[in-house]
Amino acid sequence: AERQNATAGDGVGPWLAQCGLRLAPGTVFAYEQHVSRFLADSRTERSLLREIDPQLIQDWINQHELGVASRRFRHAALLSFWDFAVRQMFTQVNAPKMCVVAIRQMTVEQLEAKPKAPITPSEFDRIVGATDGFWRTATILSYATGLRLIDVTCLEWASLRDDAILVWTKKRAKRVWLPLADPLVGTPILRETVAALLAGPRKHPVYCFPVERAIRLDTSARALLSQQFIGILHRAGIQGKSFHSLRHSAISRWNA
Repeated sequence: AERQNATAGDGVGPWLAQCGLRLAPGTVFAYEQHVSRFLADSRTERSLLREIDPQLIQDWINQHELGVASRRFRHAALLSFWDFAVRQMFTQVNAPKMCVVAIRQMTVEQLEAKPKAPITPSEFDRIVGATDGFWRTATILSYATGLRLIDVTCLEWASLRDDAILVWTKKRAKRVWLPLADPLVGTPILRETVAALLAGPRKHPVYCFPVERAIRLDTSARALLSQQFIGILHRAGIQGKSFHSLRHSAISRWNA
């Protein structure tokens, strides 16, 4: 009975702590943003979970301006929160399970994924020529290997081999082996960068970029790195793209 008298806001902290044990930091951060946004938009942060009307959830995940991916992610975040709440006996009813993404009410434009623009070879050259230190290395790594920013910032010395880069990705917990002998991966500039990292000084016994890793894992500061890179792009005259565009460049080359 005591747990069922807890408010929706009371459950957010314990839920996030559990999410951190099984989800990538970026996913935890995004889930937190969506659940907090729902509670604020619906003014239910101080409401008992069992009193929150499922129609509020249905309407919120299906806001007209949202595409299908955004609606599905909103739904997934709320499902995760309510699943935890039911297991912890904050409520007996998983309200988001009564809700659906209203695909049949969406237009083709809303349903179709927007094309993601990759960084072009000439743009890559401009970025590399205008940066140094971490950002130059990170750009080269992601452009050649398709690694996400979270995986670059959390790169370990044990991941760097003479013949490959081995990463267990943070988002999918997937083992990725990137052979440097593969011409689509092991470009001359990537091989030079890996060799320079291995030959250079080490600020941390485990992690290649400990400062950037700490920023990326700090939910209150993690957006700083993405903002820094967008600033680099703007100074290079590149608009409408982000660090993730480097990943799309790699995938585009592999699928060509």
